[in-house]
Amino acid sequence: MICRCPECNGALEYNPSMQNLTCRFCGNFFRPDKVNKDSQNDGSSDEADVKKEVMECKIYTCTSCAGELVVNDIELSTFCPYCGQPTIVFDRVSKEEKPKYIIPFSILKEEAIENIRLKLKYSHMCPKQVKQVNEEQVKGIYVPYYLMNLYYYDKQKIGVENKHGFSRYFAREAECEFVNVPCDASFALPDELSQGIDPFDLEQLKPFDESYLSGFYADMFNGSEAQIEYAVWKRCEGWFNENMKKSCSSGENDKVFIEESQPKVKILSHEYALMPIYFYTFPYKNSFYTIIVNGQTGKEAGTLPFNMQKLIFCYIAVFLGSCGLISPFAYYIVVSSPEDSIMFLLCIWVLAIIILNLGVYFLKKAIEKIKYSRNHKLAKLVRERQERS
Repeated sequence: MICRCPECNGALEYNPSMQNLTCRFCGNFFRPDKVNKDSQNDGSSDEADVKKEVMECKIYTCTSCAGELVVNDIELSTFCPYCGQPTIVFDRVSKEEKPKYIIPFSILKEEAIENIRLKLKYSHMCPKQVKQVNEEQVKGIYVPYYLMNLYYYDKQKIGVENKHGFSRYFAREAECEFVNVPCDASFALPDELSQGIDPFDLEQLKPFDESYLSGFYADMFNGSEAQIEYAVWKRCEGWFNENMKKSCSSGENDKVFIEESQPKVKILSHEYALMPIYFYTFPYKNSFYTIIVNGQTGKEAGTLPFNMQKLIFCYIAVFLGSCGLISPFAYYIVVSSPEDSIMFLLCIWVLAIIILNLGVYFLKKAIEKIKYSRNHKLAKLVRERQERS
């Protein structure tokens, strides 16, 4: 599908800042609902598509990671936004489920690039090699989302342990409805990464129109409905349990835990929508990392690789700096009260162990975050796509 300029018949692109389709050949701009779309079908086929809620798409497949995308005819770059490889090739024409809603891109690609640059600039542990943004690798993609409505009920026994170790138990029973809970339905995008750019302003949802896709990629719905429903259920479970716990806690030092739980969940309805996300995928030491930017709000997510030498240097600097600050006190105690010197040195040893453990903890957390932005799951992605085909 491609939108043609009514004046010069050139290809139109959707401009997020103007909220209109613009022609780069004659400079005119048009409202999306006022532009005719080229189609390879006749009128009877189009009418059938509306009834079936499907649309005809040209599917391009990355031969490296097997990602499937709708790529507009005017898109010249062939770099895959998921794995960074220049291996996108035309695959087939396919009839795909038609989304009901779409949130158009609100920020320009240049704004997304600037947000990515700032993230790289202020990441002091990030290697210098990756701080230069390759603008050609920043791609705008409409990512498929499910907006879920569900009913949630639970009857719980909640325990509260205070700072003295004394526990009390409460009975709680509640029900609620969650409305328009978003969950990405893209096979290639980890939930942990997509949730980092939440929320989208759902008040800006518009009825789906193919014109908004002009000039952008669009990912195909390729997730399992059961997996999406489970992910939404677990997300709502966290929100529900958090509020149930708050109703029982009386102090910041209380340890609140759920002793018994009998949840009942019912999916009421769901709608298929497309959300705007900018992707930046870059290589570093035989791995590819991904930063994503919310195409509506500009919020970014993704963990960068870190320079191990810098990390070790900072750790040693912090440790030596701490030792330097307490050295005058150590000298004074050793000279004035030798009998207390052993105890003081023991305290220094304990401090060193604490700093070491903190360093290991933050390193583990960094590695855990990196696994969501690094495309090490590509092998699994290829296998599962091959099994489905």
